[in-house]
Amino acid sequence: MMPSWYAALIMQLQMLIGSLERNLRALKCFFQLPATPAVPVTMEKALVLLLLALVAVAYAAPGPRGIVINLEDGEICLNSAQCKSGCCQHNTILGILRCTAKSRENSECSPPTLYGIYYTCPCERGLSCEGDKSIIGTITNTNYGICLDVARSKE
Repeated sequence: MMPSWYAALIMQLQMLIGSLERNLRALKCFFQLPATPAVPVTMEKALVLLLLALVAVAYAAPGPRGIVINLEDGEICLNSAQCKSGCCQHNTILGILRCTAKSRENSECSPPTLYGIYYTCPCERGLSCEGDKSIIGTITNTNYGICLDVARSKE
């Protein structure tokens, strides 16, 4: 039984190949180039190898952990949405982004941002990042604070 995503991938590849063939024929007509065979045998072999490589990469991902999403702490990321913890952090402006656990109570934090990249991670669930909340701090990503339990601090 073929998985549905696999069938969809094959259909997308077939549509892409058909589109490339049509575009090539249109360019040949436009530039009046001599006709060539539709798809040489070597091209078919290359496409089969490409498809096998894609399937191998898809099946190489162990368990629920993904290649692009559900990344563990310490793995390289591009955005917090990729991380299980929900925080993609770097230490310097040119530093490598890595998934990191969210900030705990009484540790340094940043409020959540739209672009999902942090110097210090936002607080864990149930905590609030109390500190600088200025527009300039938001733009420059320097609006750090301390994670506090709001319910406990009101008592």
